[in-house]
Amino acid sequence: RTGKDGSERAAGLTGDAYGEQAALVSISDGLRETSRSLDLQAGMEDRPQANVVLRPGDSLHVASVREMEADRQVRITGEVRDPGAYRYRPGMTVQNLLLKAGGLTDDEYLKDVFLGRADLFRVSDDGEEERVIPFHLGDALAGTGMADRELRPEDEIRVYPATGEPHEEKFVRISWPGEGAGRHALRGA
Repeated sequence: RTGKDGSERAAGLTGDAYGEQAALVSISDGLRETSRSLDLQAGMEDRPQANVVLRPGDSLHVASVREMEADRQVRITGEVRDPGAYRYRPGMTVQNLLLKAGGLTDDEYLKDVFLGRADLFRVSDDGEEERVIPFHLGDALAGTGMADRELRPEDEIRVYPATGEPHEEKFVRISWPGEGAGRHALRGA
C-alpha cells in the first residue's frame, strides 16, 4: 500500500487537511522510530516519487490547515523592549507588532530609538527573494503611514537605535518548559 492508498482507505482527505505536508512515522526492525515529511498532495496526484510505500506499523499524520496556521510567526528585532518571534494572527498590522514588542510608547525609551526609519523584511511567496520595505517608524506609531499595513507570516520588522550604529544584542532568550526560561542579560556585555 502507498500513502495514496492509505488516504483513500480512510475515506480521503477532508477539506481542512493540509496535504502539502504530512508526517510519516516508521518503526524499523530494531524498534527505532524515524519520521519524514511527505507531500501527500503530490502522492494523491500519482507522482511516483511522492507516493511512498507504507509498511506495517507506519503511521501517517496529516495536519489540518488550522494546525499549520497556529505555527506561523512574525518577528521584531532591534530597539524594542521584547524583541523576538510572535504568533501571527490574520489581520495583524505593523502597528500591532510594534506595540506588542514594547517600549515604543514610553517617551524616555524612545530617546534611544531612530524614529525616522524602520524596515519590514518580507519574503516572496515562492521563498526565493526577500524585500526590504522601509517606513517611518514615528508615523507608524502615530497610526499613520504603514501603521495599518497587514503583516504576512514570516515578516520581520527591524527597529534601529537613534545613534545609527548597529544594534548589539545584550540579552539571550531561553525557551524550554523548565526553570530559567525567558529573557536574560548577556554576561560580560
